[in-house]
Amino acid sequence: MPSDTNKMKVTLNRDKNRLYCSWNGVVSKDDFERFFTEVRFAVSDLQPDFAVINDLTHCNCSALAGIPTFQQVMKYLVDQGMKDVVRIVVDKSLVFSQFSNLSLKTEGYIPVYVHSLEEADHFLDSQAQRHHIRLKMLDKEIKFKIDDNLYTGTLKDLSLGGCAICSGETTPVQQGQCIEVFFALTGKKAQIHNLTFSAEVIRTFDDGFAAVFSNPDDLNLKKLTECLSQSVLSKTK
Repeated sequence: MPSDTNKMKVTLNRDKNRLYCSWNGVVSKDDFERFFTEVRFAVSDLQPDFAVINDLTHCNCSALAGIPTFQQVMKYLVDQGMKDVVRIVVDKSLVFSQFSNLSLKTEGYIPVYVHSLEEADHFLDSQAQRHHIRLKMLDKEIKFKIDDNLYTGTLKDLSLGGCAICSGETTPVQQGQCIEVFFALTGKKAQIHNLTFSAEVIRTFDDGFAAVFSNPDDLNLKKLTECLSQSVLSKTK
C-alpha cells in the first residue's frame, strides 16, 4: 500500500519482486521514521532477492538528522535479501551528492544511478538476464574511452549487464561517469566478435572499476550472449 505521507511514498510490484520508493521536497527525520515503517510492511510481501527503485528526482535535500535512520533502512533491506538498488536522480544535485557519498560508507550494496523510471525498470529487467551468465575473464584485454581519451585495461568479469575492469590506479575514472568500452570475444565456430558498449561507472576500487551497460542494442546483446554461452560450454567440456 502507498505511504500516507506526501513526502515519501512506498509501493510494491509483487510480480516483479520490486519495491518502489519516491521522495518529495525536503525530507525530515520524522519522514525517515515513517518511511522505515512503510518499508517494513512492504518488504513482508516480497520474496528474497528483491530490488529497490528509489525516485529522488523531486527531492530537494534530506535532513542530516535522518541519515542514521536511512542507514538503518538500508541495513534492514540488505538483511531481508535485497539484491539490487537503483536510484533515479538529477545529475550534480545535492541529493545525488548526499546519497552517493553516503553509499560509499554503507556496506552490503552498490547502488546504480539512472535518470528515469523507465531506465530503472529496463536496468532491472536486464539484470534478471545478467545473473544467469556471469564469467571471470582473467587477462582479457579491454579498451575504454573517457572524454575522447582511450585507455587499456583487463576484464575482471563480464556479464550481459556490465563488467568489472582492472585499469590501474592512475586512470581518471569516477562513479557516475559515462564511458565506452571495446573488447573482442569468441563466438560460435571460433568467430571473433568486436563489441562496443556505452556504460556507466557504478563503483570504483583500488585498481579499477565496475560499469553497467547503458541501453545496449539488440545486436550487441545477441553477440555477447552467444560469446558468453560459448565460453560456458567450453568450460564444461
